[in-house]
Amino acid sequence: MSLAGLPRHLSARQEHIHFICCSDVLSALELSEPISEELIVLEQYGITAFDAYLQQEVLVFAPLMFIVCDNPRASELVNHLGSTALKYCRFCMTDKFENPDVVCQNRTLTLALQQISEIAALRTEQDKVEMRKRYGLKESKNPMLSVRVRADLYRSLPLEVLHTIVLGATSICSRTLCQYSQQGRKRKYLHE
Repeated sequence: MSLAGLPRHLSARQEHIHFICCSDVLSALELSEPISEELIVLEQYGITAFDAYLQQEVLVFAPLMFIVCDNPRASELVNHLGSTALKYCRFCMTDKFENPDVVCQNRTLTLALQQISEIAALRTEQDKVEMRKRYGLKESKNPMLSVRVRADLYRSLPLEVLHTIVLGATSICSRTLCQYSQQGRKRKYLHE
């Protein structure tokens, strides 16, 4: 964790970076459980701290604005199935079948929580698997989704350009272009 208010040349220095936790056994969600409660307190109620400049106690609020992580952790933090899901983008509802009704329809925290509860309410594992594929989400317990007073994790997580643009949108555009060009050739031959 690093402090947000520092200039760029100071924020990368070792004394301004705070290591929170690490594990080779626990998932990111399991690691986030103890700190999520503290983040909620910092965001909603604040804490009192002594200000050396003012020489008095002050109330400090620290809302969560942004989380720095890699693509797999970002997917895990929003209960997304990852890039192998039918709905591979964790920001929108685009699917591998290019359904025009859902292209550029943003995912929201409210919609995701509703879909996660729908999955959890199903009785059979087969039904759950089908809904996970349909929504691109999994119903695992996620303490980070409750840290949402000012930060929506669907908008606060970084976008990994290589995987999302090059392997996602570019491949869809290429596939669509090839399909339309083949359809155009078929029409041309049919009219001749």
